[in-house]
Amino acid sequence: MQEMLMSYPSLQYGTFLSNHDTDRVGSRLNSNVDKLKLAAALYLTLPGVPYLYYGEEIGMTGTKPDPNIRRPMQWTDGPNAGFTTGSPWSAVGSNFGTNNVDELEDDGSSLLEHYKRLIHLRNDHAPLRRGNYLPLTGGPNELLGFARVHQNEAVLVLSNVGSGSLEPTVSLPASTLFPGEYFLTDLYNESTLGTVQVDDTGALVDWTFPGTLEGRETAILKLTEERIVSTAEPVDWSNSVVVFPNPAHSNVQIRAPFGSRLEVFSTNGRRVFLQVGSSETTRLWVGDWVPGVYNLRMTLGGRSVWRRFVVQ
Repeated sequence: MQEMLMSYPSLQYGTFLSNHDTDRVGSRLNSNVDKLKLAAALYLTLPGVPYLYYGEEIGMTGTKPDPNIRRPMQWTDGPNAGFTTGSPWSAVGSNFGTNNVDELEDDGSSLLEHYKRLIHLRNDHAPLRRGNYLPLTGGPNELLGFARVHQNEAVLVLSNVGSGSLEPTVSLPASTLFPGEYFLTDLYNESTLGTVQVDDTGALVDWTFPGTLEGRETAILKLTEERIVSTAEPVDWSNSVVVFPNPAHSNVQIRAPFGSRLEVFSTNGRRVFLQVGSSETTRLWVGDWVPGVYNLRMTLGGRSVWRRFVVQ
């Protein structure tokens, strides 16, 4: 993942399990449904643009030569798997009697329904589409843990790639999250899991997963900030926030309302500057910063305004 993040523009790369030129993932994982569900959960929650090769969602199999991995789609258990009333170019796969859309749509725990649920979660929650990738630290070798952080929301993904059960304790490094208490929701199972505490650096320290993570299981958990709702009319101060010069070479001046909280984040979600209770003008020396795009967040009265600037 680190190599991918260094090699391509943020989020602008494809992810896939197999395609028309590779052995199908169903064959590579020996039709093990738990492993196929784990593989789907990983690439549909990781950064990038996911590509689903037809038939993966129902566990179609096929190995080289190429015609065997391009067999007719398995819609039913009827003649030619419901693909055609004529003669298909290639014969249907051997597992079409059990692994077909008609059969799996009636099973709420099937691989097909698993894919549908994951796709809905990705579409419905911005961190899974647009969030920065931050690896979770700690935990055993069998655990792949990461966070997708977008502004002040985060989704934690914990995947047990082993066969035994785990009760992992992990930490989230500094991030764009505000400090405070967050609601924790299990998105996949639609259940609430209490609250967690995020510290002043946006980190989650030595957090223990509430329960047991079974073998090949993935937990997808959302952190949502607990907000205090005010009935007072908000004051619009966003137009008073100015960052100049932009792009900058050595100094950046930030004009913002007195007393606001200033934070600067790199594009990978790392906070590189924090000032609480700022003056109306703050000057930053950026001459030794890594060139690139930075995100500035100003917070006052429970409201945040974002600005973007470039260091050359």
